[in-house]
Amino acid sequence: MMTRDNIKRVAAEALMLVILSVALLLLGTWLSSFKKNDRLQFSYDGRFMNVLPADTYTEINSSLVDNSNEVSHVYEALTADGNTLGYIIDLEVFDDTGRSLHFLTGITYDGASLTGIRHIADEANPIPITEEEISILAASTVGRQIPVALQQNDQNVISEAISEPQRLSGLQDGVYYAQALEKDRNGYIDYVEMEISDGIIVRVQWDAMNVDRTTRNRREASLTGDYSTSGEPWANQSYNICRALMQLQNPGLLAMKSDGTTEIVEGVTVNIRPFVELAEECIANSRAGFDKDAYMAGLNMVLIDLFTSDAETLGILDATGHVVYSFDEYPNLFARLDEAGNAISYMNIREYVEEAGGFEGNGEGSYFPNPDSHDQQTPGIPDGSEDGVSPNGDNIITENVDGLPQSEIRNRIEGLPDNEEASSYYITAINTSYSFLKNYLNWVA
Repeated sequence: MMTRDNIKRVAAEALMLVILSVALLLLGTWLSSFKKNDRLQFSYDGRFMNVLPADTYTEINSSLVDNSNEVSHVYEALTADGNTLGYIIDLEVFDDTGRSLHFLTGITYDGASLTGIRHIADEANPIPITEEEISILAASTVGRQIPVALQQNDQNVISEAISEPQRLSGLQDGVYYAQALEKDRNGYIDYVEMEISDGIIVRVQWDAMNVDRTTRNRREASLTGDYSTSGEPWANQSYNICRALMQLQNPGLLAMKSDGTTEIVEGVTVNIRPFVELAEECIANSRAGFDKDAYMAGLNMVLIDLFTSDAETLGILDATGHVVYSFDEYPNLFARLDEAGNAISYMNIREYVEEAGGFEGNGEGSYFPNPDSHDQQTPGIPDGSEDGVSPNGDNIITENVDGLPQSEIRNRIEGLPDNEEASSYYITAINTSYSFLKNYLNWVA
């Protein structure tokens, strides 16, 4: 017979059993969840560790991901303390025919640098690229600042036709060159190289070599941080001003202010006077038929007159064939003097050669001046262009890379010489990741 005490004891035991069962169920659920998270993190480690090493990873849910055609997943990489190291973007880029490349990209928490990139290689219809080619491209981008552009832009090579340019008269086709005859205060010697085809300026390069052989060219030094300027890196500014010249076809329309700066070209804050003067010299050389070979032979003529030896023998040729020498120790070498011996003007290399009556080069350029060949109006700085006012009111529109302005580009790479298409889409993947993350960080701010 069940007594009251027995009933209480059975009820208590039943309650304890229920509580224990619930506790075991909750514990099992927690352990299962814990193991599931471990398994997920283990999976993430295998996928992401070579792209962006971290203690833990967590997927980000965002409408920006849902509405993106390229980005399918975004993950946050965290330290053990929960601090954000960066982000991993899972995306696919497509060409016009539907072919694609699938990448994982790792980007630092501030969106500034690429930490790693991995090709997933699961595309149904891939854009042709080998893992070796990806490794070559990665060597120029991983650990570097982003966004990225192909270096052909940095060399200022224009491939597309210029629509109805304002052509300068009298230009002869060929490659023309001019360099400063004295170094600047940092030891740099500016030079401009220009290619003219069908009377149109189709390629321009502005750079500077240093009289100190241990110092990199100004473009390279600016990209590594060894040469700093206000605003964008000097290499970007050089690109922008060269591009503007190819669009305007006349250095006189670049509208310099009295301090040599310009306000009409986006991203350019440096003194462009050396560029404008050397570009005008290249144009005058084109009108005279004084090409790059003739210019280099003319430099050798000057050196032989001074030292009875040429640039190669003197050891002042760099690896790219430029003559690295400043004539500042010979202030009257290029001077035209009046009867009292005062300098009234200064000659450039072509004018120096013309004063000597020309020369016959030995496979390096020959030149005999023809007064009628370059008796054309030189570009000059037109009236009204001082202080940044373009006389025609023209706006300068520079190209973009994957929708990003050239002024925003932080790294330029050579790309694959035999697979330019794949290089372009590799870069697009990086820049798409950068643009997405830029929008996301602004969105969550």
